[in-house]
Amino acid sequence: SMPPSSKKKKKTRFETPDLLCAVLRDLRALIGFKVVNVYDGDGDGGAFALKLAGNLPNSVSLEKRNVFVGPSRLHVARAAGSGAGAGSVPSPFAGKLRKHLRNLRLSAAATLGGGTDRVASLRFGSGKEHYFLVCELYGRGNVVLCDAGYGILAAWRTHQYDVPGDGGEKVYILNPTYF
Repeated sequence: SMPPSSKKKKKTRFETPDLLCAVLRDLRALIGFKVVNVYDGDGDGGAFALKLAGNLPNSVSLEKRNVFVGPSRLHVARAAGSGAGAGSVPSPFAGKLRKHLRNLRLSAAATLGGGTDRVASLRFGSGKEHYFLVCELYGRGNVVLCDAGYGILAAWRTHQYDVPGDGGEKVYILNPTYF
């Protein structure tokens, strides 16, 4: 038996190097892929899957990939079967993602904060009709769907703040140094 100190612990958190790898290598390889559908993920209520289809460089066949997005993870896997949660009624958040992202192409994937924050931004669509999926992978995490002007359309986790006189549009605030 191994001493307790030498046992490997299961990785449960997404750290900055993991995010850089996921975005720079894995997701950028899928730029140009079309969103086929959005499924509620692995059954634990903590993730959902974007099913993408397209052609990889040096490939003539149509490839399908699942991008798993959740409060503490973001990764790409080869799509198998009909998708996680296929045939079931989507959650309200997955339904909102289906409404806005289905049939749009992944057009950009970037880390925000110069790679020092665990925040990724995925852009779907081009021209006037495009949306951002902002993945905050720190703390409890969050996933936020934004319009072209970063107006918030839906958020995985929500919180109501009591701010007197605040009835205006909610906008995802980005630090200007991110760009």
